[in-house]
Amino acid sequence: MSLLVVSKPLSVDICVIIKLISIPIIWYLRANLSRGLEMYFYLNLGISRKEYWIIPFAVEFVAFTVLMVISSIIGFAIR
Repeated sequence: MSLLVVSKPLSVDICVIIKLISIPIIWYLRANLSRGLEMYFYLNLGISRKEYWIIPFAVEFVAFTVLMVISSIIGFAIR
């Protein structure tokens, strides 16, 4: 997607919308395909179930958005 944003910097909005749509799909697949065996290790470390599910998606979304903004700046600089 960053290549798309570098070539067309105004497509950042479309990429973020696609990302927001893909998060629930990935969340559903992760919940149904994993058996939850790895969760016990993190629960024993004191991480709640909510933190276990929300933090990775939030961090990944923020990183994705930052990289899209950087790519659009590069795209505007190239043009």
